[in-house]
Amino acid sequence: MIGALCEHYHWPPDFWRQMGWRELRAWLRELNRSARRRREGSRTHPDSWAGKEGDPFWAQVAAKHRQMRGW
Repeated sequence: MIGALCEHYHWPPDFWRQMGWRELRAWLRELNRSARRRREGSRTHPDSWAGKEGDPFWAQVAAKHRQMRGW
């Protein structure tokens, strides 16, 4: 994977030594998160409420809530 990063970003092979292990791991974690978001496409972000109206789980929760409140 490190070789692929070097090729893609034109980094020297020992870039990680200058970056530091913690910085490299944080960078790889963010790279994986952004790749996951691109793969999921229209899916909502876990920290977002966007798209709640179209999600069957939240429709069930809202119906249960209305029933309990007597609305």
